[in-house]
Amino acid sequence: MKSLRMPELGVLGFFDVPDPSPGDGEVLVRTTGLGLFRSEFVPLLRGSDPRTREGDYLYRGFPFEFAADCVGRVAEVGPGVDGVAVGERVTYGGRIAPYAVARASSLVPIADNLTDEEATFPIHVGVVLNGVRKLRIDIGDTAVVIGQGPLGIAAGQSGSATNGPGGPARTGGEPPGRPRRAKKER
Repeated sequence: MKSLRMPELGVLGFFDVPDPSPGDGEVLVRTTGLGLFRSEFVPLLRGSDPRTREGDYLYRGFPFEFAADCVGRVAEVGPGVDGVAVGERVTYGGRIAPYAVARASSLVPIADNLTDEEATFPIHVGVVLNGVRKLRIDIGDTAVVIGQGPLGIAAGQSGSATNGPGGPARTGGEPPGRPRRAKKER
């Protein structure tokens, strides 16, 4: 089996790795999709992420094995696992490979009517929601979200939801007040 790895800084490829097998409390998942954010990926390759910067607190050496927010189907259930069935569709954090081992307790079941792409996004939104909750935004508070990508939009929306309809969080570029009308070009 091949897995996405970085044997040394800036060198990236799919390399042979042993086939994984689940241990106690784990499952083997066949990966069908995954979500990667460029903002996570590029710093790892450049060495500006603590996980790939020697001497930093998260550095564990090379080869560095990439992980992602994955979607897949349970292929095998390890000993001591209850409530998870072979064939069940789940999201999980795992390595970028055809198969990955995941803790059964960390799996999130997903509906079959969601695409793989749709199913990977809630994991990231969960991180955003946790951050908004930790900020303890209250009615009348003003929050600034820097970043207009999917997570920035999710942060603005969740802040607005925290404050109720009409709360201070905004996702558009217009200041509060009357919306401006587009001018007709002559």
